[in-house]
Parts: sequence; structure tokens; C-alpha cells
Amino acid sequence: MKRQMTREEVLRDFGEAKAQRRIHPHFQPQYNHVTGRMVGAEALMRWEHPEYGLQMPGTFVPVLEEEGL
Repeated sequence: MKRQMTREEVLRDFGEAKAQRRIHPHFQPQYNHVTGRMVGAEALMRWEHPEYGLQMPGTFVPVLEEEGL
């Protein structure tokens, strides 16, 4: 299992990832638990990093928000 990226790695690699379209949404359906019907979807961003593999939003979004990106 690949490790999560450090803050410094996120900031260093983000520009290239954006330019190479390595950050993309994954859609998670939302259901009404009473009716069982789908009522919407949540878009969750994922970063496919060539060295560290698939990075979850908790790894990079807070860093980018803190930096105003």
C-alpha cells in the first residue's frame, strides 16, 4: 500500500497534476434510506498520482484550501 503524500509533496505536485488532468471526480450516489431511491450524487475528487497512487480528497484538499488554491 502506498503512503499518503506530505503537505510539501501536495504543493510541489499539484500544478503538474492539474495540467495533466490527473485530478478527477468520482460520483457517489446518495439514497433515501426510507424509499431506497437515489436522490442525488456527491462528487468526490481523486488524485491519481503516478508515484503515490490514488489519493483521497482528505490528503490534498485541506492543503490546497489552506493555500488558497
